[in-house]
Amino acid sequence: TFDPCLLSCGNVTGQVYFDIDEDCSFDSGELYLNNWKVEASNSDFNFYTTVNSAGGFTLPLYPGDYTVTVIPPNDLWTPCDPFFEISIEEQEVINLDFSIQSIVACPALNVEIATAAIRPCFDDGLYVVQYFNHGTLPATDSYVEIELHPELTADSASIPWTMVNGNLYTFDLGDIPINTGGSFKIYYTTDCDAELGASFCSEAHIYPDSLCLPPSDFWDGSNIELAGYCQNDFVTFEITNAGDPMSQAVEFIVIEDDMIMLLNEPLILGPQQDTIINLPANGSTWRLEIQQSDYNPHNSQLSATVEGCGTNLQGSFSTGFTTLFPQYDVGNPYDTDCVVVTGSYDPNDKSAVPVGYSTQHYIDQNVDLEYLIRFQNTGTDTAFNVVIIDTLSNWLDLSTLQPGPSSHPYTFSLSGENVAKFTFANIMLPDSNTNEVTSQGFIKFNISQQADVPLESLITNVAGIYFDYNVPIYTNEVFHTVGDNFLVMTSTNVYTPDGQEFKVSIQPNPMNHHTQLSLDGKTVNDGTFLLYDIYGRKLLEERFSGTTFDLHRKGWNEGIYIFEIREGGIHLGTGKLMIGGK
Repeated sequence: TFDPCLLSCGNVTGQVYFDIDEDCSFDSGELYLNNWKVEASNSDFNFYTTVNSAGGFTLPLYPGDYTVTVIPPNDLWTPCDPFFEISIEEQEVINLDFSIQSIVACPALNVEIATAAIRPCFDDGLYVVQYFNHGTLPATDSYVEIELHPELTADSASIPWTMVNGNLYTFDLGDIPINTGGSFKIYYTTDCDAELGASFCSEAHIYPDSLCLPPSDFWDGSNIELAGYCQNDFVTFEITNAGDPMSQAVEFIVIEDDMIMLLNEPLILGPQQDTIINLPANGSTWRLEIQQSDYNPHNSQLSATVEGCGTNLQGSFSTGFTTLFPQYDVGNPYDTDCVVVTGSYDPNDKSAVPVGYSTQHYIDQNVDLEYLIRFQNTGTDTAFNVVIIDTLSNWLDLSTLQPGPSSHPYTFSLSGENVAKFTFANIMLPDSNTNEVTSQGFIKFNISQQADVPLESLITNVAGIYFDYNVPIYTNEVFHTVGDNFLVMTSTNVYTPDGQEFKVSIQPNPMNHHTQLSLDGKTVNDGTFLLYDIYGRKLLEERFSGTTFDLHRKGWNEGIYIFEIREGGIHLGTGKLMIGGK
């Protein structure tokens, strides 16, 4: 289509460079910076462009007044001139160079990992790992650790791994200069027993990963580490304070599948102190989210998810819940990629993580989105070039867009208000009839929401995929609704008793002073009722027989509790009990 800007726009051009001697002017030997963003804004519009590999940029603008700024990738850099005020006319060219200085001398490594799809029993799986040094110093003796899901086996890689321990692979990267990065590929096979619909998560961690900027004086020095795993008859979450004593209590929640269990007593831990939370291994997908203390420089929130631990009454486990929620990656040195196992999939599509809650795909304000675009040449001849044009929602902040791993080399650019363009030049993508595996490709990227997007706002997106000069193929629409408090409180469920087919009902639940458990289809002769708090501490053990058990409150606080029923000392089943206010 005709672009009216071709006739009516002026252009802002310039270069971005590292002002090593800090004289705010370019000198021979100073480094041009690439992959930065330049923004021009006024009261009505925000226009963006990217800085190319030679450090240059061109930003077309309609006639008018603008503030032009350069956007550093982190807080280690500062421009000599934070902004320029300009007035531009039709066909006018204004040159603006940005001189960038270092605030702190430090490497700052970023890593991302992505795969297009995981299919059981396929040996053509591909993970791409991308890394970049956004810091102000070269990173020396760098390396990255890749932890694959246990049901994935690495067959080979485009660079050799130097160490392997189970499913943890180490790759030496050597020295990474300033404003430089790279990528490598891992080829893997998926177990034939991989459950369709299950979520397989793999992780990347790049080193060195030390903090560059001094932490806030208001930080108490505490640092929570979180782990979740399946153990015996329980899903276990381990919360550890690996730092100094906590000066404030922090809140955490537990989610079963897509319903929340809100814990009413915030947690406070001393140095190296931990807390163990045990939940029933009932086939549900369990997730724990916890806040860090204020001003924590590493992150503000952590999460851990355990899927496929135990089975439910149908003899299976729940799937499809892991990717509903954010992964809360720890930071730039870390990345987690979660993919749902599928038997087959439609090419030329778009997806996002988090998927979002319910049919409205609810996400919280200020949660980042990770988009994956997959493409396949389903034509009858080789595609020489592939271009993806993605017009993004105005509720997304283009200044935060971070291009990620891809199946093939590409160049990235921003244009106008919200258009992202990924160009796979000379990709030589064969058609699917000639080679189904190599006819496919993908690109992943991350982006943040605008700050505090109004509740119930709809973030929608469709990308266009251009194979050479053919008409574009449009992906499916991906959408999210920005919400608040959209998770509902879980009801008490009864979990799978080993080899038994009975249910337990609890009335009332939540209980205040008294409740009664009724067994449906089962008479217990030598029964034991046990009650645990959410930390796994046993609070009560009483004998009973028959089909009912009467429970009287014994000073327990309001909250969520776990009960267990045994017969003759043999575990039958577990469930949740809510205790209300007194």
